[in-house]
Amino acid sequence: MRRPSMKTRFLLSLSLFLGLLFSGLALAAPEDYAVLRETNAGHLAPRLRFIPTLRQSVVFTFGGFSKEAPLRDILDKLDEGGMRGTFFVSERELQRNAAHIDLIAGRGQELAIGLRGDEKADFYDFCAQIERIHAALKERYGVETNYVRLVAGPDSEALQEAVSAMGCVLFGQGLNIVQSKHKDAASSAEVMPDIFGKWSTSLHRGEVVYLRTDFYTNALLAGEMMMAVKRAKIDNIAYRAYDDSPETNPANDSAYRVEAAGDVFADTKNLWQYPIDKSRVPPELRPEYRPFVVDDANFEREFFRRYIGSPYVNESDRMTGFSREEMAKADKSGIVKSVTDNTIFLTFDDWGNDDSVNQILYVLRKHCVPGIFFIITWNMPNNPNLLRAIAADGHAIGSHTNQHKPMNRRDDTGKQAAVLSEEEYAADIRESFQRLSDTIGDMTVAGRHPLTRLMRPPTL
Repeated sequence: MRRPSMKTRFLLSLSLFLGLLFSGLALAAPEDYAVLRETNAGHLAPRLRFIPTLRQSVVFTFGGFSKEAPLRDILDKLDEGGMRGTFFVSERELQRNAAHIDLIAGRGQELAIGLRGDEKADFYDFCAQIERIHAALKERYGVETNYVRLVAGPDSEALQEAVSAMGCVLFGQGLNIVQSKHKDAASSAEVMPDIFGKWSTSLHRGEVVYLRTDFYTNALLAGEMMMAVKRAKIDNIAYRAYDDSPETNPANDSAYRVEAAGDVFADTKNLWQYPIDKSRVPPELRPEYRPFVVDDANFEREFFRRYIGSPYVNESDRMTGFSREEMAKADKSGIVKSVTDNTIFLTFDDWGNDDSVNQILYVLRKHCVPGIFFIITWNMPNNPNLLRAIAADGHAIGSHTNQHKPMNRRDDTGKQAAVLSEEEYAADIRESFQRLSDTIGDMTVAGRHPLTRLMRPPTL
């Protein structure tokens, strides 16, 4: 039996599996779960660190609702900011803290299934727990959900298999705000530097954030942390100038929102599958495609046809595998000769966080200017939504290699020395293109493919 694609699984309602179980009838028996297990064929639900989406949203999720004061503070702050979150409710909390769950539901926030496990919990235990919580949420609040998170206990493949077999979506997180060493922290200023490193300047589009509301000794710290993260790592993603900000210019669409998982999944036109279905990638954009053959006889001719040179690269600063004579004859103008009109190409290198790249995208969009983005791909799989967003805005995508290793560097004697062998360098470029193809190879924007076979070598 062929399994649905990842995107199809994201869009599955409970009608596929849970509809058979949660239709108001008696709870399923172990033999019913065994049937689901056989149909599932051992598939393990992936833990979502981010939702593959182009929507400019960050998903806030919550657990731990034993204390009323921090929960009320968080709910008040969500209301004040027009924000929504997803609250993963455990069976124990439905029994012991029903008034707190009523409070969450009454504020219009999203309820989902929070699982607890121990070393003895098996596939059948998790299936039954999912079903019981789902039935309780439906009966008490009219909530239909297939969003699941482990809120207590050890992680296990039994959990992943049960979530998959039950047709649910398993949430992890890209950022866990709560760390055990901060339990007695006095303020967000004490916690924030430990959560975010020097280069974590913003959160990502579609990223899942997790916050346990009842963890801190300081009852108001959870809400304070939520707002500190929003101000420092989400609000900074928007483009803001003295005469142009989302608050003053209705056309400024650069801001990111804090939303519940269901809000993001409901925007189906912006959902996508990562990695993409490779059958949707045209042959010319697949890594194995070879449009021409290069050998020793035609290498120099093909190189000169395709090399757009830089004034800074000359025969004394050679690329791996090229002789001094070849580099002396290579183009150094930095001009695309085939363009005859007054055209300038804006190109952007490397990789960045959403704050820097999203602001560039807004300015280019505002002025109707396309660019070429040369991507370092080693870290890109942690934030593929950003690459997809660059391409969706109509910009061309090229490779800046995977590891950003220079072809050469000067040794202690001042001579050029290769950093990677030719085989290693070629493998690095192939890996880079594979990652780009796996993320945007299926895209067509305004009648053309954003993915190109352009490549800019690092440090040249």
